[in-house]
Amino acid sequence: ILLKHNKLYPVSFMAHLDVLRAVTRIIRRAALPVAFSQGYSPHMKLFFNQPLPLAVESRAEYLSVELEEDISPEEFLRRYNGEAPVGMEAVSATESDVNPASETDSALYFAKIRLSAAQTDVLREITEKKEFFVTYAQKDKTVTKDVRDQIGDLSAGDGGIYMKLAAGNVNLRADRFMNAFCEMA
Repeated sequence: ILLKHNKLYPVSFMAHLDVLRAVTRIIRRAALPVAFSQGYSPHMKLFFNQPLPLAVESRAEYLSVELEEDISPEEFLRRYNGEAPVGMEAVSATESDVNPASETDSALYFAKIRLSAAQTDVLREITEKKEFFVTYAQKDKTVTKDVRDQIGDLSAGDGGIYMKLAAGNVNLRADRFMNAFCEMA
C-alpha cells in the first residue's frame, strides 16, 4: 500500500524519528496487517520518503507499507485515519510496491513570503545564473556548496515562492535555499 499523508501543524514540529514512531503506533492501534522483518528484532516493513526539516508542513508525504494479508486501500485508509492524530491524516491509499525514497527525485515547496520587487528580481536572477551557493553548518564546520543543478523551477505567486528542488540521493533542503535567497535579497 502506498499511503499519501499530511504533516501539518502541530505534527510539523515533530522530528522525523518521532513521526516514524507515531506512524508505527497508528498502525498498531488500527490493527493493520503489516508485514514484519525476520530476525531477532523484527520491525514493520515501512518505507518513507526523505525527512522534512523541522516546522516544514507537507500535504504530500509518502509511506509504503508491506502487508502480510490483503486489505483494500479504502479499508486501510479508513482504519489508519481512525487512529491518526490531527495534522497526520492520510489523504489517499493505493496498491503499489513503490518505495517512495528510491522513486523521488524532486519535491515542490511553497514558502509564504511577501516579496518586494527587488526580491522578485533576485528570484529571476537565480533561474538565469549558472551557479548558486548555499552556506550551512554541518558537523562543526561551515559548508558552502554550489546547488544550482539541484534547483528546478522557481516562481513567485500566491503570496510566496514555489520551488522545485532536488530530493532523493542528492537533495537541496528548502530552508537552506530560503536562507541563501534571503541573504541575496
